[in-house]
Amino acid sequence: MKKKTYLHKIERLIWSLRHKECNFEEFIFVDETMIRIFEKPRQHLRIPTSFPKSLPSTSKFDCKLNIWGGISCNGPTQFSINSLL
Repeated sequence: MKKKTYLHKIERLIWSLRHKECNFEEFIFVDETMIRIFEKPRQHLRIPTSFPKSLPSTSKFDCKLNIWGGISCNGPTQFSINSLL
């Protein structure tokens, strides 16, 4: 997770102070994230003179999940989970 800079924190504080009197009953706040299920190893080490009988198989693309959800004054939304292979 990225650290929020001091400037970003100040911008969020200014936004919240400007909107503290707003009626948020008709708003839905949403967020999404991506999770990698199987990450490829960054390096493969072996003794140069040894030859494995079979080489480990790797896929060209990582398996990823996108998860989306939201919340409102009426409660949370259902999660939406999408698989990206």
